[in-house]
Amino acid sequence: MAKKKNDQNILLMTDSASDIADSDLLDGGIVMLPIPITIDSTGYLERVDFTTTEFYERMAGAKELPVTSHISSLTYARAYLDAFESGYTDIINTTITSVGSHMFEAAVLGKRQFFEEHPEAGSVVLFGCPSEEKGDGKAIMAREGIFDGVDAAFTWHPGDKNEIWSESTLANVSVFFNFKGVTSHAAAAPELGRSALDAAELMSVGVNYLREHIISDARIHYAYRDVGGIAPNVVQGHSRVHYFIRAPKSWQVKEIYRRVVDVAEGAAKMTGTEMTYELYAGLSDYIPNHVLSEVLHESMEEIGAPAYDEADFALASRFFHETATPEELEAKRASLRKLFGADHLDEIEARPLHTRISPLVWTGKVQAGSTDVGDASYVIPTAMCTTATATLGTAAHTWQMTAHGNTEIAHKAMLNAGEAIALAALKTMESPEILKKAHDEWLAETNGIYECPIPKEIGPRLED
Repeated sequence: MAKKKNDQNILLMTDSASDIADSDLLDGGIVMLPIPITIDSTGYLERVDFTTTEFYERMAGAKELPVTSHISSLTYARAYLDAFESGYTDIINTTITSVGSHMFEAAVLGKRQFFEEHPEAGSVVLFGCPSEEKGDGKAIMAREGIFDGVDAAFTWHPGDKNEIWSESTLANVSVFFNFKGVTSHAAAAPELGRSALDAAELMSVGVNYLREHIISDARIHYAYRDVGGIAPNVVQGHSRVHYFIRAPKSWQVKEIYRRVVDVAEGAAKMTGTEMTYELYAGLSDYIPNHVLSEVLHESMEEIGAPAYDEADFALASRFFHETATPEELEAKRASLRKLFGADHLDEIEARPLHTRISPLVWTGKVQAGSTDVGDASYVIPTAMCTTATATLGTAAHTWQMTAHGNTEIAHKAMLNAGEAIALAALKTMESPEILKKAHDEWLAETNGIYECPIPKEIGPRLED
């Protein structure tokens, strides 16, 4: 049994290849696992079946050179169980090598076996991502308590670089405005008509004037979904316009949303039409957890960048040079100069894939996009990374980004993200202190309060 050393919760585990004296093991806090040794076809355990002095004596008289093998994963799993039952919460395991003897791999496999056999030590839950782009799936999941009971979350997003998503994102609401007018002949009796299309256009004018009087980080987008028909000689009796309202915080979105509704009501009054509106969806801002982000970044550095080959670099070069206009190509080059310096531009442009892990930098900036991961981050400490599934400089929501998804570039980067997340999860499960710090940070940021931007009566939306 692993001897508990006072109130110390950290156990050092090593193998018998270390030079730790047997006497140092008696006080507890250190466990040494014996390495199997075969001498003249007979198996022994180092420091168990003989002392170091006896080993050299046997080796001197051996007919063949002694052979060692790595400690089995089952031995490691049993050692972890022993430590767990003795009250240790953290184990630092050092192995002699990861190459040749496969000692490190056996230790990792043993850890996996331990958690499978002893789920009380922790569990991993994989959440799917329904309607991430259009239906704000994780916002509804957060609202319905799907993430309740989860201590920490790690996720990822495709991109053109390998880095931690360290910036916040914009909260938003998605709203449909409907105008109902009166049809009439546009030439013979225009005075009898009330144009719903005019109302939608006047709303657009009013919102454009509103842009000057809201915070600069806010964004308002719109799209006409129904213009009332195709006949210009008929006064349009109906129209429908779809608005996206974004701001750094949900409370700011609410305020701007209220003012946009006022504009819509004014447009309806000016045109003598009726206006109704309906909230389609909404997202909270993303709160990156510093503690978990640092764990994920550390894991990304340990795993390394995706292992691209020459075929990947050749395809990336074609994407970079052959799918961009001259203006787009120059914009890409400007971005590369900023990232890597002008001296490295030719080198990077010839092999335009991100082959490093970006430093973790906290800028305090707000990214202009939105994500439903934001709602998850309000109910659970969350960290997110991106991996280079696409050529450097590839913009999101373009056909080029989509086209990369069917390449080995994207496949390798996706698997790389999975490895990093898995390692981060293991690190977190093994350290209750990490979880506590992450939770304390999350609580300080949110006060434990979450208000979903999507009202309770609105369920998942797949139409429109």
